[in-house]
Amino acid sequence: IGAGSIIRNSHIRNSVVEWGYEWGIYADTMAPTLVGNTIRNIPRGISVTESPTGPHTSVIQDNQVQATGSNGIYFVGHTTYSTPTISGYAVSGGTVGVAFSDASPTFTGNTVQNTTYPIAFVGNAYVDLAGNTFANNTYSAVRVSGTMSVSRQWEPQLGGAFVYLVSSDLTVNAGATLTIEPGVILKVLYSSDVN
Repeated sequence: IGAGSIIRNSHIRNSVVEWGYEWGIYADTMAPTLVGNTIRNIPRGISVTESPTGPHTSVIQDNQVQATGSNGIYFVGHTTYSTPTISGYAVSGGTVGVAFSDASPTFTGNTVQNTTYPIAFVGNAYVDLAGNTFANNTYSAVRVSGTMSVSRQWEPQLGGAFVYLVSSDLTVNAGATLTIEPGVILKVLYSSDVN
């Protein structure tokens, strides 16, 4: 598999992907199984975009990503159908360690280090960060943005050690509710709006 290869309905195990231009592994409209891979010397690690029809059960397990650009993993799910599992993942470097868009996966046993933002939630995404290791990241924050179309409840992450940082516009659609629990610290960048 060449760096930046587009795969569908695939299993990739114990591979090394390196020296690419864009993504190490780009999985489009599917639910891949990615286990034991090493991705290095590529601007972005793994991109998974699940199909809007489901159900889906993507598995991303025991992969190592050395990201030098924007994302270690960018996972786009679908609120109704997506039940991915991400475990044993290690990322070092990049702007965002793991970005979730409209997905709420099982996310445990992962290590995210040396990034600017370790985690990003886009749209309806939400993940409990307990059971993971975060070290030497520039900000202890969950970067949030996008449009929420379903109700969500934000709780303190990692015992309140992580703040929620609105990094670009955040909109909660009519009919959806965002509940911010006591103990949550919410920060908004000066150029961002919350609607």
